[in-house]
Amino acid sequence: MTTLIGGLVILGAALLGGITGFGFALVSTPLLLILGLPLPIIVIINLCLATTTRIVVAYRLRRHIDLQRVFWLVLSSIPGILLGAWVLGRIEPRPIKIVAGVVVLIAVVLLIRSMNRPPPAPIPGATGLAGFLGGFMGVTTSLNGIPAVLLLTRDRVSPKRFQASLALFFILANTITLTVLATQGAPFEAALIPRGMIWLPIAIIGNMVGVHLGTWLPDLFFRRVALGVAFCAGLLAIITA
Repeated sequence: MTTLIGGLVILGAALLGGITGFGFALVSTPLLLILGLPLPIIVIINLCLATTTRIVVAYRLRRHIDLQRVFWLVLSSIPGILLGAWVLGRIEPRPIKIVAGVVVLIAVVLLIRSMNRPPPAPIPGATGLAGFLGGFMGVTTSLNGIPAVLLLTRDRVSPKRFQASLALFFILANTITLTVLATQGAPFEAALIPRGMIWLPIAIIGNMVGVHLGTWLPDLFFRRVALGVAFCAGLLAIITA
C-alpha cells in the first residue's frame, strides 16, 4: 500500500516538477514522510528520480540552456554540498530547515513585490551564492533548486531557458550530491530497491506531461507559479521541521 500511494505522490511531484522545472521534492518529501519513510531514504529517492527526469528535459530543451550560468551554479554548489554533508552529521536538521524556510519566504515576498517593476540590475556574485546555498540545502533538506529558482525568477528568465538551465543544474548538482552521500554509506539499496525502480517510470511520464504544459505558459504567469511553488517550499520546510 505504501508503494502504491507513494507512486501517486511521485506522479504528482513529477507533474509539478515538469511544469515549473522544480518542486519535485516540495511535494514528495512531506507526503512520503507522512507515509512513514525515513528522511535519508526520501532524500536519496528524490535526488535519483529528479536527476533521471531532468535528463529528458535537458535533452529536449538543450538549445535554451544557459551554459555559463549553469557552470557557475554547479561549481559553487560543491562547497555547499560538502558543508551540508558535514553539518548533517553533527547538527540536528530541524533548525536548519526552519531557517531555510524563513529565508525562502522572505525572498519570495521581496520578489513578488518587484514583479511589476522594471527588471532589476544583476547582483555581482548572485549566481555563486545561489549555487552554494543550493548545494547546502540539497544535502540537508533536498530542496537544492530553490536558490537557483529565486535567482532565475528575479532575472526574468523565459520559461524554456528557466527549465532547461535548471534541468542541467539538477543533473550535475544531484550527481555530485549522490556521490558524496555514497561515500558516507547512505542507504541507496533500501531507497531504490524496489520502490525507486517502481516509481521511476511513473516519474518520467508525469514529468514529460508537465514539461509540455509548462513550456506553453505565458512568462508572467510562469513566474507567478514558480514563486508560488517556492513559497510553499519554504512554508513546508518550516512546518515539517
